[in-house]
Amino acid sequence: MTYSKKECAEIIIHQFGDDCRSTLIECDGQTLLVDCHSEALREEIESRSLPLPNLILHTHVAPEHCCEGQSFGNIDIRVHENLRELASDRGAYEQKIKTTWDDPDDWPNSMGRETYSVGGCAVCFPPEKELLITNTFQGGDIIPWGSCELEVIDLPIHGWHACGFILKHKGENIALFIGDLFHDGAQIISYYDLTVCYGGTTLDQLSDTLASIQKIDVELYVPATGPLMDNGPKQARELQEKLEKFNQALSWKSSDFSPAISPDYETVGTWKKFSEGLYQNISWGNTIVCIDESGRALVIDPGPCDYELGEEKRKENFQESFDVLERDCGLKSVDYLLITHIHGDHYDLVPLMQERYAAKLAAWEPLADLIEDPESYPYSCLIPWYNIGTSALTVDERLNRAEPWYWNEIAIETVHLPGHCNIAAGYIFEFRGRKLAITGDQLQGNGEAMGFAGVPTNDFEPFYEGPVLSFQNLVGRGIDLNIGGHGSSFPDCEKVYQESLALNQRALEALAPILRGDDYQSIFRSKEIKEARTRFSDFEN
Repeated sequence: MTYSKKECAEIIIHQFGDDCRSTLIECDGQTLLVDCHSEALREEIESRSLPLPNLILHTHVAPEHCCEGQSFGNIDIRVHENLRELASDRGAYEQKIKTTWDDPDDWPNSMGRETYSVGGCAVCFPPEKELLITNTFQGGDIIPWGSCELEVIDLPIHGWHACGFILKHKGENIALFIGDLFHDGAQIISYYDLTVCYGGTTLDQLSDTLASIQKIDVELYVPATGPLMDNGPKQARELQEKLEKFNQALSWKSSDFSPAISPDYETVGTWKKFSEGLYQNISWGNTIVCIDESGRALVIDPGPCDYELGEEKRKENFQESFDVLERDCGLKSVDYLLITHIHGDHYDLVPLMQERYAAKLAAWEPLADLIEDPESYPYSCLIPWYNIGTSALTVDERLNRAEPWYWNEIAIETVHLPGHCNIAAGYIFEFRGRKLAITGDQLQGNGEAMGFAGVPTNDFEPFYEGPVLSFQNLVGRGIDLNIGGHGSSFPDCEKVYQESLALNQRALEALAPILRGDDYQSIFRSKEIKEARTRFSDFEN
């Protein structure tokens, strides 16, 4: 175990660990521990003839920083008041991450945020061994310790309810403990840990937090990961500058780009009619219907996304919408239901459609793996979370990227479209004289350039498996019409793809310097999501 120490007047700061660090503050013949990276730390402290701590404080609760278990015996251990349960009661934690979506009307407020998870996907993780918490604190508290005191400040950026401590001795600020707020080199440690809700992160709040800590009269920053920073405020400013460059990249636009303009399409009942035989839900729904000259249909993403209506009413409305297609648009039968990605709002009414039409279910292979066993995968908004009585479904036909799949003699190509979520497919095919790209929620636009966006809890890794790859898989394909999720569509596809690709490439160039290293698997994915990737077929592991 690597060891170093720094003397600050009457205080000695001892650090243990290579990457994750434990920091032991020594003053007046006693010690206090901030964060603990190893259960073997006690032995290491004793081997150096240092006093064992009489108090342990945690900047946040995470498995890699709360490793002491009961190795220090009956000691005073404290965490933020909102993290006591996470640190000390694994049973309660396990129950609270088994969530369902019980109030769709509250989505605009909660955006899927739950006690320890987002849309059923855990984003807060407990220690491997429960801690015996004796007391708690909150922002603004003063914790006295000998001739020192520690002021608690809120730093809820890298984890929910994370905090920092200003170490003071005889009225002088000695050091600022910042947890995993940022790392030496003016870089963030984990993008995944920035998650606050579905699609939301604290990255846009980080600059203000960095500005606030620079107002504290202290130069020494002590992170929970990586070495001490003797020039903490300087590094905080450097990270602010990098964030500003990233924000500028997000708003880039080429000088000659103008959004693609869609015509005013005819509507038939609750359907938008692109052309003869090609329909999409009006408004926020996801369903796309292709009806050939004989009345046979391919239905993509049978999910109207209208949960506010209640289950019975939404099923009734969906049935009525297909009554209209049969009565006015020549629909006679549905051969297949084809799914674009993992989210329940894109295929929750598969059972209803199969009951009405005896249609077969088809999906890209890794997506099929998940559809048949959604309980085993750690992502947001999977179908069991919707709590509508639908869970595992049987996939009749599995598509792969090596060869086309055929519906009614129409060759359908499967392409990987990561970004919104990694287990996402696009389908490219000719239909009634037009080349279509069906793109689900990854290309959910109406002609404007689509910027850098992703949902960490959906397995978002933008450098190799993100929006750039999606647009690269679509440019130069001669697509006439792009039909995406939630009622979106646009023509003039090539110019939109090219502009979006350039925008996302610039965003990545500006994002890279903000991140610590290039281990993007660890920066963007939880341990559970990394492990899940190894279980999919037809997928790069």
